[in-house]
Amino acid sequence: MRPDLLLQTSIDWLPLADAAVKATLLLGAAAITTRVLRHSSAAARHLVWTAALIAVLILPIVSMAIPQWRVPLVTLSRSTAIGTGQLGGGDAASASTAAGMRARLGVSAQGPAQTAGGGRAPSESRRSLAWGTLLFGLWITGALVILTRLGIGMIAVQAMSRRTLTASNAAWLPLARQLASDLGIGRITFRRSRHPSISMPMAWGVVRPVVVMPAEADGWSRDRLRIVLLHELAHVKRADCLTHMLAQAACALYWMNPLAWMAARQARAERERACDDLVLACGTPGAEYADQLLQIARDMRTGRFSSTIATASLAMANRSQLEGRLMAILDPSVPRTGLSRVRTLVGSAAALLTLVPLASLQPFTYAQAPAADALTQAGTAPPQVQAAPARPEVPTRVATAVEQRITQDVMQGVTQGVTQGAIQGVAQG
Repeated sequence: MRPDLLLQTSIDWLPLADAAVKATLLLGAAAITTRVLRHSSAAARHLVWTAALIAVLILPIVSMAIPQWRVPLVTLSRSTAIGTGQLGGGDAASASTAAGMRARLGVSAQGPAQTAGGGRAPSESRRSLAWGTLLFGLWITGALVILTRLGIGMIAVQAMSRRTLTASNAAWLPLARQLASDLGIGRITFRRSRHPSISMPMAWGVVRPVVVMPAEADGWSRDRLRIVLLHELAHVKRADCLTHMLAQAACALYWMNPLAWMAARQARAERERACDDLVLACGTPGAEYADQLLQIARDMRTGRFSSTIATASLAMANRSQLEGRLMAILDPSVPRTGLSRVRTLVGSAAALLTLVPLASLQPFTYAQAPAADALTQAGTAPPQVQAAPARPEVPTRVATAVEQRITQDVMQGVTQGVTQGAIQGVAQG
């Protein structure tokens, strides 16, 4: 299968190929940037990964909304397939009419391309069309599967929220409200779960954030409650639920690109470390925090809806990330500073300044083939009509003599006819 024919099928792959290449460049730049910022805070690295994922998510929209800057790095030929093998049902009559005319004229239906290649170009184009349709359907199917899983997770979270109990009588509610006020969080709901699938503190919601504590929280010590509540409130303060949803959407759009999954995984790890840094910055000793985190992870149970809910919510102790988090918590040299509003705006502006020029870049261009070349590429070159052989020229003198002899014979015949008619008329009279 030739890649150039794959791009010439009825499904235009240029927008998908363009977005994939640009997304790879953006995510690669984010990876390099986070490598440079390896000695910075986790919040700074999380900002870089989040900005990159949001940028690749809105990249197709920005590319269509702004003027294009055409840089012909890759030129593809776009030929018009008009061969009889690629005609639709409406063009069958025209094809048969043309064939009949060629038969009456005695002209061969095969052009140079078919004579030399045996008609391989149309069949190869049809195979490329089939592969293009298959790949496009595969991409759509993968994106729909991931988005469906995210939607099911959101529905499961809403259903789980309705099964939770109000925390109005919880002993830890005054502490939770005090910590939310200290962090500048105004609108938040605290609930208590009795469902077996929620065995650890969780947070979800964007417009109306909710923090759910497990039933065992009523028997926790004040120090443990403070650590747990600070971590979950850090997610709410940083709007991690929103960025988590956007990262999932970016993975759905670019699910064939391994860099998208890597970026989402790194963003998730840096998000948890940033929340850990906030807890430590509030005065919690690192050793105590690490011990409490280990206990919560050890007591964690796996319920029926845990994996589904995890796609649309934020749990405190993810075992797959626990080792890296513990090492960062116990490392006193790790910077714990969060991001100010000014630094967040500067980082967002830098991502925007990178996105706009890249979105306007158009490296793929089509070169329109001439009509004759298009016919040749389609395997139906115009028939070569051979003119009838010219009659040999007659010498001028011979032609003149023949004309004079014909004229004399005609005049002689006319004279004899007139004379005989006159004699017969006189005799009868």
